[in-house]
Amino acid sequence: MEPPHVDRADADTIEVSAADEAVTPRLLELGFTRHQERPDELVRRVYSDEEKAEVFAALRDAGLYFSWGKEWNPVEVLQFLCDKGLLKGPFATIRWLGPDKIVLQELP
Repeated sequence: MEPPHVDRADADTIEVSAADEAVTPRLLELGFTRHQERPDELVRRVYSDEEKAEVFAALRDAGLYFSWGKEWNPVEVLQFLCDKGLLKGPFATIRWLGPDKIVLQELP
């Protein structure tokens, strides 16, 4: 089973893949709601880079991973927010190398 992770974070929405129900209560406290079409995902709207950085920090502190991927992926958004000085500290990342092979890594 994949660990809970930020699956998408471009534009004004953050989507979290959270098949692990242990993290769901914390996500709900942070203002996430269940995705209407995909019950294992939770979503939250954000209205500024500053708010996104605050949510990212809370997700990091809750033990979530940030995914690599195509286009403007959560790790790239994370790095952008760090470059703007809105985030600091290490973050855990997840990358898929194949259907059953993932790599978990920490970025400083």
